[in-house]
Amino acid sequence: MHENKNRQHTEANYRQKIDTALAIPLDAKTIDSYADAAIDNVAAILNSAVEGYAHQPTIHLGEEASQREREDAALSYFGIENVDYIIEHIVKKADQLHELDSFITQIPHIDTVITPPDTDEQYVIRPGNEKPFTRAEVLPKLKTLLFIAENEFDIDIHEPDQLRISLGQTPENSVREHGYYTVKFPSIHRTVLVCDEAKNMTFVLDSSILDDAKINIDALSSMTKQSLKEYIAQNPSSGRSIPYTANYSTDIRHALHDLSTETPETSEATNYLVPPAPEHILSVKKIAAKVAVSEPVVRKAIHELGIADSGDYRFGPYTTKGYDEGIIDRIDAYLEQNGYQTAHPPEGSLSINKISSILGIDYYTASNAAAELGLQGLGSHRFGTRIAKAYSEEDMEKIRDHLKAEWHLDEPIPEGYMTIVGIYSALNAGRRAVESQISTLGIRPAGTYIIGSKKADVYSDTDIAKIARGLKDSGYATEVAPDGYLSARGIAKKFGVANSSIQKILSDNPSIQTSGLYRFGPQSTDAYDTENVEAVRKILDAQGFFSGPAPEGCSSISQIATQQNLSIHHIAKTVETLGVKPVGRFRFGHRIADAYPPESVQQIVDHATQASASRKRSIGEAATSPYA
Repeated sequence: MHENKNRQHTEANYRQKIDTALAIPLDAKTIDSYADAAIDNVAAILNSAVEGYAHQPTIHLGEEASQREREDAALSYFGIENVDYIIEHIVKKADQLHELDSFITQIPHIDTVITPPDTDEQYVIRPGNEKPFTRAEVLPKLKTLLFIAENEFDIDIHEPDQLRISLGQTPENSVREHGYYTVKFPSIHRTVLVCDEAKNMTFVLDSSILDDAKINIDALSSMTKQSLKEYIAQNPSSGRSIPYTANYSTDIRHALHDLSTETPETSEATNYLVPPAPEHILSVKKIAAKVAVSEPVVRKAIHELGIADSGDYRFGPYTTKGYDEGIIDRIDAYLEQNGYQTAHPPEGSLSINKISSILGIDYYTASNAAAELGLQGLGSHRFGTRIAKAYSEEDMEKIRDHLKAEWHLDEPIPEGYMTIVGIYSALNAGRRAVESQISTLGIRPAGTYIIGSKKADVYSDTDIAKIARGLKDSGYATEVAPDGYLSARGIAKKFGVANSSIQKILSDNPSIQTSGLYRFGPQSTDAYDTENVEAVRKILDAQGFFSGPAPEGCSSISQIATQQNLSIHHIAKTVETLGVKPVGRFRFGHRIADAYPPESVQQIVDHATQASASRKRSIGEAATSPYA
């Protein structure tokens, strides 16, 4: 007995070692050694098992046994026969990664800079200013992205209808030394802009949403990083900006699947070293379906029977413990012995679920009523996949009578009576405001009724009138805004601009008048009718708020000043002196500004730098003058 327990412990120990060897989250920093390291780890465990098996005092294979025979015997003895299957799977992953290395070197280059650098990435070398800059950390983020796409969506990287990819130019005069890739996955409606420099943001875009909105993805890829990040922030359904962090691969996987939500905190780390479950390996969920009980019951049976798992396996996108299908008979026997395979309930008997459905109430209301009445029921029986207490039809009638007496079941609410929800909806006030008035006035419910499927307190029309007066005296009872009326925040949301921009327009244009104080949800604030909202829209349009990104090569006064290390005032004065005209107003990051074409920019720069040099000479001459 002692020897058997010791062996079971050793089996579990080896299975745990293998699971640990495979539990390596995918990360761009380690992807190059991801699979190869796992092969070495599992091979070391295999060698340890063979050596441990050779030292078993009751086993002797003989010197003539081959290495393969020794391995098979050790694996069988320690219950880890799946090692060969695991190693075969990891080798496939290693080959897949090596193939990606070769594929990436053959990606075609284009002559365009994808996602141009922000101003702070510009690095212009001038005489006497040849200061060094810190080179960016480079990580195989593209390789990580493609590996995830292959394993999550079966993307064939060699099929143009599944993957289209190109590498953009490295921008001149920039600290960026690696270009961005445009990676299109047509079959999953995703376009990804990714750069292997760790500090550069990855952008995952929903190509179907952008197509529906008639937005050209190539135009978005011509935006600077900050501009694109801000565009996504204002249009969250269109994509997601993903910085490199320890959760990078998990964030990428989630974004490829679902852009509507952030990566859940409970999301599993991305791990593709765990092999998919073979047909004879079942998860707890699959076992529960086969024996027709709930998953918690199966877990309880496995625990109490001391059934060992077969290790970690992937079941679809999830990694969990797998069990050999041979344990089904043992679990069936356990269920029968413990009453989980009881006969169907007596004819006409009902579960609490059924009673609540018939009476039109929720489960907890029916269950609480049965407990208050002290109903014992007819014992536990099987209802579908669950074991539950059965009740007679007579018990159900007792519950019905109890609910009628205590909570007015099937009785209409007296005319004019309301619940708290009804009160704050009718009075256009927030729930907290209504509850505060009820507490301040010392009002008690007029009764409890079953409304819908739940019980709820109701208040009399007299008390509601008191609450209304209290709200009015406190300034809470304003009317709901008419259709088409918007608050300043609502206008900002409608036109996709910052609330501060709307506030400035309202402040600068006194002709735009508020229509009065109205309620928007639980809040009361100034409202603007459709005519005034349209006036705001026209001002926004005139100020270029609906403009797209500036044409390639165009610069704003602020950009020119930053790039030339001159003041904005000096550049603006130069533009005024030269009479240079902009090509229009466009979006530069989060700003709307006049855009100047490359030829005008050069003219401005030449004039501004000459004027600046002339001024410096004048200052120098004045400083050395004997009359100074």
